Amino acid sequence: SGIMGLETFISLTLYMVITATTPGPNNILVLNSVVNYGYAQSKRLILGVYAGFAAIMILCGFGTHLLIELLPNTLGILKILGAGYVFTSLTKSPNPNLKAWKAIMTI
Repeated sequence: SGIMGLETFISLTLYMVITATTPGPNNILVLNSVVNYGYAQSKRLILGVYAGFAAIMILCGFGTHLLIELLPNTLGILKILGAGYVFTSLTKSPNPNLKAWKAIMTI
């Protein structure tokens, strides 16, 4: 059970690509730097942002793997908590058009 399965790898890769490319504080900072100082002067910031993002993803992956190895029943709990978090986030959306029940009813 020490090797990551293909399904997990694909899920992690998809998550990392989406997280790395969607607007967030790091990407806004890089965009601001490139606009104000140019690409050449912003290269170090860009590399730092990507290195930091990669380090966080790797540490989270190892930490989660360690947690699941030490406490095998944890994976089921993490899945339930994750689904609950996503559902709660949808229901508390400030935009009434994005509420979970409306999204579910339009499927």
